[in-house]
Amino acid sequence: MPRQLPKPLLALVALSFCISALYAFVNPHYEAPDELSHYPMVQYLATHGLALPPQDPAANHPWHQEGSQPPLYYLMVAVLTSPIPQDDLALVRREYPLALVGQSSPDGGMNLMIHSGEVPTDGGFLATRVARLFSAVLGALTVAVTFYTAKALFPERPELIWGAAGFNAVLPMFAFISGSVNNDNLSNLLGNLTILLLIRLVLMTQPPGWKWYAGLGLAVGGGILSKLSMGFAIPMVAVVLLLLSIRFRDWKPLIIGGLISGGLTVLIAGWWYLRNAQLYGDPTGLSMFLKLVGERPVPLDLAGVLRESAGFNQTFWGLFGSVNVVMPDVFYMVYHIVTLIGIIGGVGFWLRGLLIRRYRDSQPPRWWIAAGISVGWILVTLLACIRWTSITPASQGRLTFVALSSISLWLMVGLTIVFPARFRRMAVAGGVSILGIISILTPFLVIAPAYALPPTIDSAPALVTWSEPDAGGQIALIGQSDLPAEVVPATYVQFDVDFEVAAPLSQDYALFVHILTPDGVIVAQRDAYPGRGLMATRDLPAGRTWRNPIAVYLPPTLHTDVTLDVRLGWFNLSSGARLVLSDGEETLSLGQMSVPPQIGADGIPNPIQVEYGFGAQLVGYQVSALAVAPGDSFDLTLVWQTEQAISRDYTLTVQLIEPRTAHKAAASDLYRPTSTWRVGESITETMTLTIGADAPPGQYALRVAWYIQDEAGQFIMQPVMPTYQTAQMLTPMRVLTIPPQ
Repeated sequence: MPRQLPKPLLALVALSFCISALYAFVNPHYEAPDELSHYPMVQYLATHGLALPPQDPAANHPWHQEGSQPPLYYLMVAVLTSPIPQDDLALVRREYPLALVGQSSPDGGMNLMIHSGEVPTDGGFLATRVARLFSAVLGALTVAVTFYTAKALFPERPELIWGAAGFNAVLPMFAFISGSVNNDNLSNLLGNLTILLLIRLVLMTQPPGWKWYAGLGLAVGGGILSKLSMGFAIPMVAVVLLLLSIRFRDWKPLIIGGLISGGLTVLIAGWWYLRNAQLYGDPTGLSMFLKLVGERPVPLDLAGVLRESAGFNQTFWGLFGSVNVVMPDVFYMVYHIVTLIGIIGGVGFWLRGLLIRRYRDSQPPRWWIAAGISVGWILVTLLACIRWTSITPASQGRLTFVALSSISLWLMVGLTIVFPARFRRMAVAGGVSILGIISILTPFLVIAPAYALPPTIDSAPALVTWSEPDAGGQIALIGQSDLPAEVVPATYVQFDVDFEVAAPLSQDYALFVHILTPDGVIVAQRDAYPGRGLMATRDLPAGRTWRNPIAVYLPPTLHTDVTLDVRLGWFNLSSGARLVLSDGEETLSLGQMSVPPQIGADGIPNPIQVEYGFGAQLVGYQVSALAVAPGDSFDLTLVWQTEQAISRDYTLTVQLIEPRTAHKAAASDLYRPTSTWRVGESITETMTLTIGADAPPGQYALRVAWYIQDEAGQFIMQPVMPTYQTAQMLTPMRVLTIPPQ
C-alpha cells in the first residue's frame, strides 16, 4: 500500500470506522461473541505487567479459552488501555446466569449480561470502549487492504476495486466484530495483508527487494501471533518464494527471501510457541484450548456440516449477540441472493478463463497465479473452518474474515459478470448502497431492541403478592393474558404476565413457569430473570412495573391426551430459596390447557422423528403411566421405521434415569434382529419396566439407545447416538415422577 491513501479511499476507510464505531456504541458491553472472555484477557495483561496467564482447565478464570490464544492483539490493547484503572472486573461482569447462548426464544434470554443496573463510564467500561474503537481501526485498515487487493488484480476495473472495498466496509457482521473486543480483528487485517503481499510479489516483473520479504515476515509473524489459523499461510509463502526463484531463475527469492521473512516470523512469534511447548508440551497450545472450549462428543460428518451451513451463512452476514440475535428474514434473503449470484458468477469467470483461450490469454500466466493465490486462500480458510466446526461447536462464518478481502473481491467479480459492462458501475453502486443502508439500520432495528429494558406499565391492584421470607421484599402480580385453550407438542406456549415491585428485594430472583400433568409431572419449564432476562430484581425500585413475556417450549415427546396446569413462582438460583405467597404456597396456578390426542399415519401414537446413526428411526411411542411408585411396572411401546437396510443386529436398551444423580430406577434390554427389518416397515416393540424398590422420589428421564453385543451377550460398542442429539448419549423420551412413599 502507498504511504498516503487517496482521498476517496480515506473517505471509505473513515466510513468503515464510523459504522464499526456505531456498532461498538449501540451494542451493550460484552454482548458480542466471546467478548466476555476477550476483555478479561486484556484486563489481566494490563494489570499484570503484560505477563501471560498460565492456563488450567480446572481453574475458572474469566478469560477461559482466550488465554490460550496467540496474544498479540491482547498485548496491543493492554498497552493502549493500561493507563485506565481496570480493577472493577467484578462490577463490569454482571453475567446473566440463564443466558441462552447460541439459542433464541420468543421471550428473550439472549443477553449475556444484566443491564438493569447503573452503567459506569470509567474503569473497565471505558477500557472496553477504547478497545472496541481500536478494533474498529483495524477493521477500517482491512477495508484498505481489500481496496489494494482488488486494484492489484483488476487495475482497469474501478467498479470491482470500489465495489469490493465498499462491500467489505458495509458487511454487517464484519462491522459488528470490528466494533467488539476480539482478537479476530488483528488476524483479519494481517491475514488479508499477507495475501495482498503475495499477490503483489507474484505480479512483479523483476525480483523484489529485501523490504518486500521483511514486510511479508512482519505480516506472517504478527499473524501467527494473533491467530493459529494464520499458520496456513506459511506454506503459501514458501510456494510463492519458490515460484519467484523459478520464474526469475534466481535462488535469492527462495533463500534470501525465506531467511528474511522466515527469520522475522520466528523472531516475532517463536517465543510464544516455545512457551507453549515448555508449559503444555504442545507448541500451538491447541490441546489446552480444546480442553477449555470443549469438543463435540462426536465429530460432525459431512451431513452434519451441511445441516449447520445455514447458521454458518448467517454468521457471515449478520448474527449478533451470542450468536442468537437475528436480522429480519428479508435481509437474509437479500444476502442469500447475493451469495448465490456471486458464487455462480465467480465460478463462471474461472471456467471461462480455463476453458476459453481468448479469455485465458487476456492475462499473463503470473496474473492467473496471483488470482489463484487469492482464491486458494479462500478455499484453505473455508476448509479450515469446516474442520474446526467438525470438532468444536464453533460453526461461524465470521471465521472466514481472515480471507475477507479475497471473498469480497470474488463475490464482486461474480456479481458484476452477470451485468453488461455499461451497467456494472451503476449495479455496484446501487448494491453496495443497499447493503450499506441495511448495515447502518441494523444496530437500531435489530441489536438495540434485543437489549431494551421493558417500559413501565400502568399500576393495578395486586392479584397476588410473593414475599421474601426473611428480608421483606415483595413482587406483586398485577395482570396476565389468557392461556391458549389447546396446545400441541413441539410448540411454544406464550403469554404475558404483569408485575410490580411492591417492596425492594434484597436478592436476585428468577421467575419459573412449570407445566405439569395432573399427576404432578413437570413436562416443560422456563426459568428466566424478569424483563426478558435483562433485569435483576435487586436493581428494581419499589413501584417499578413491567409486562413480562413468557414462552415455554413443549417438547416433541410430550405425552398427549392430557390436561396441563401452568404454575408460576420465583426462586433464587444460588440458594434455591423461593418467594412465598400470603397463603404459604410458593407457586400460583395461571390456568389449564388441554393437549388433544396426537395420532400419526397408520395409527402411530405420539408421532415424533428421532433418527439414529445406523438407520433406525423412532416415529412414535406410548407410555402406560406417567407416574409410578417404587415396585410398580409400566409399559413402553416404541414404533420404529427404517429408510435403509441395516447390516447388523442391535440391542435396544431403555433406562429410567434421574438426570442429576444418574440413579437408574429401571432398565430393560431387548435384542432385536434389526438386519431383518424391511425398508419402510413399521416395527412396534412393547417393553415392561419395573421400578426398583430403592428408587428415590423425583423427576426421571426415560431414555432409549441401541448398542451391539457379541455372541456371548457382552457389550462391545458404545450406545449409538441419535443423529440430531449428539450432545446426549441417550434419547430423552419422557420425564416421570416417582411419588414419595
